[in-house]
Amino acid sequence: MTAQSTEAEINPGVQWLTQEMRGDAFWRQLPPEVRAGFNSAQEQAIRATAGAGQNRHAIDYRLTLHLPVIGNIYLVLLGGRERRNELRRSLDQAMRPQSVLQHVVLGILGLITVSMVAAIGILLYAALR
Repeated sequence: MTAQSTEAEINPGVQWLTQEMRGDAFWRQLPPEVRAGFNSAQEQAIRATAGAGQNRHAIDYRLTLHLPVIGNIYLVLLGGRERRNELRRSLDQAMRPQSVLQHVVLGILGLITVSMVAAIGILLYAALR
């Protein structure tokens, strides 16, 4: 047993934890009478399969906002290389059609972000001059 494998067993890391959480979430969604029909080896195989195959995104930013009137809302920004095929993209688009309001909100958030980055850049440039 090497030092690397020992460390991996002690501290499996975020990727392992994410896979475990996804596998557990999938398992809990199964009806109790279905779960009862599996032995422990089958359960572990199902959990491992349900949690596997989740590729990490190059950009994965998750934020929870606590708003007084509305309550808690969350924002997720994911980005990376497109890996879905044309059929999968069209199915995703059909299942989650985008409204005009969503495009307007995204456009406004994009403009705010670009403006803030530009303002910070100008302030840094002025401060370093």
